[in-house]
Amino acid sequence: MFRTSLLVSALALSVALSSGCEQSKSSNPLSPSIAGPIAGVNISAPKPLQPVGSAQIAVDQQPITLVVENAATNGVRPVSYMFEIATDAGFSTKVYSQGGIKAGDGQTKLTLQQSLTAERTYYWHAKGDDGANSSEFSASGDFRVYTPVIIQPPALKDPAEGATLSTNKPTLVINNSSRSGPAGSIQYLFEVATDPTMGSKVVSTMVDEGGGQTSYSVPDALSYSTKYFWRAKAFDPGHESNYSNIQSFVTVAAPVIVTPPSPGPSPGPSPGPSPAPGPAAAADQINMSQAAILNSPQSLPSWTISAGISRVDLTQNGIHIEVSPDRLNGPNRWPEASFGVQYTLGMCLFINSKWYCSAVVQFWTGLPAAGGPPSEYAQNWFYDAGRWAPMTGHQPAPGEQIGIFACMGDCRNNTTGDLSPLKERTNVVLVKFPGNGGGSFNF
Repeated sequence: MFRTSLLVSALALSVALSSGCEQSKSSNPLSPSIAGPIAGVNISAPKPLQPVGSAQIAVDQQPITLVVENAATNGVRPVSYMFEIATDAGFSTKVYSQGGIKAGDGQTKLTLQQSLTAERTYYWHAKGDDGANSSEFSASGDFRVYTPVIIQPPALKDPAEGATLSTNKPTLVINNSSRSGPAGSIQYLFEVATDPTMGSKVVSTMVDEGGGQTSYSVPDALSYSTKYFWRAKAFDPGHESNYSNIQSFVTVAAPVIVTPPSPGPSPGPSPGPSPAPGPAAAADQINMSQAAILNSPQSLPSWTISAGISRVDLTQNGIHIEVSPDRLNGPNRWPEASFGVQYTLGMCLFINSKWYCSAVVQFWTGLPAAGGPPSEYAQNWFYDAGRWAPMTGHQPAPGEQIGIFACMGDCRNNTTGDLSPLKERTNVVLVKFPGNGGGSFNF
């Protein structure tokens, strides 16, 4: 009886002790076995610190770090954090989620383990959790990952460094800039200066980008035999490159202009229908032997200059010349055909650093001025590219020097000179084109 009583007492004690241990364990707030909220414990939502305010993050600045101000809690359990990133403000399309982030000192940071796709806006939030209790999600922050627009300087192509040009109206050529990101329409700034620091600019102009290369033809003639420096840079509506390197070039030398000597005495009459030429009244005012002769006798530069032009009239009716000695009407005139002395009026044009000459307007004595008014030289003189390119369609600008000459006989469409009874001509004189009003020049 006594033994039974002892056994019952021991069993009761064991049950009591066991019950006391379970009660103590379940009331421990740090126990990991607590599955639900602990009454009276509140955790505030963390506060997003960065990135916020629609931050812009360059794609090459990844991986991104998210930072929150730690949540406040009145519980004793440590708080960890969960971060979520989505492509929509409602977080229905999550692209990143990570929990169990240990709290930092006052702030908690998460550096993503992957890079996010560029050209897209992202939303993120976070919440705190102590294993039994959790906060609400924080307010959401947003940021955009973008590919930055980077425009490299263009590369100067032509003229090459130190080149001596055959023109004083150069065409500048660059290789287009490489660029990254969503660049807009590109334009290039071309600059030309007379000094290597680009302080004394003579050209500064914007040009729309071409395909692969972009060029700019300088419209106004630069000074002859002068060293210039040039560079370029690229722009889109919100970005610009650095300047290219600076290169130099030298413009063409001025065309050779021979100053005519003083005229000698007029020769006396010579008997016979084909008088021997007297001394030339003047020399060519250009080096005709260096000119390209188009659609006229190729030997024209070497023909005897048996008369010098003494007057040129550029009128609304055409061009009229007077020569000395008077080979047109004087006693020593060139041989006559049935209708008078035949000759061909010619013009020389300086194009792309080279003289081009051609005799194109047929005359004979007694005819009025011909060749059309100054405003129509481009259409009346060298209208056929097959015969006269590059003179075709060239309309002289006011102040531009043009050459005037005449050759004996029919020199038009005649490259051998066989239609000229005498291979003689006048000298070439230079006149400054006066514009459409015309003008007169004495020599």
